[in-house]
Amino acid sequence: MEALKLDTSFAREIKEECGVDLFSCYQCKMCTSGCMVSSDMDHSPHALIKMVQMGKRNEVLSSSAIWLCASCETCTARCPQGIDFARAVDALRAIALRGKGPLKGRNVRIFNKVAMATIKKWGRMYEVGTTG
Repeated sequence: MEALKLDTSFAREIKEECGVDLFSCYQCKMCTSGCMVSSDMDHSPHALIKMVQMGKRNEVLSSSAIWLCASCETCTARCPQGIDFARAVDALRAIALRGKGPLKGRNVRIFNKVAMATIKKWGRMYEVGTTG
């Protein structure tokens, strides 16, 4: 039986990006139980954290969960360890958009570029203009 090897480089990269230490998570699942969109995610919030802890970079960065997160911060408010999971998801999105990982869905980069240009120009999203 092969022993699990812990790869901390991905978790360190996230911590450097946003200051969130995902190794303080002990898998109580409070984040997932409060998440309003976890039922639509391919990996729940606590599962994503575990995947980061295990160094599963490609699986995390190609997960639809990082794009479905509503950034409502319910997970952050419920975490007994004070882990700001919503901030970590923002970091995961940034890492994925910088091309350091696979993106799930063809139009993620295009949508992000258009959405950010709209926010920079008008100070808010113009949702009607982004629907197709």
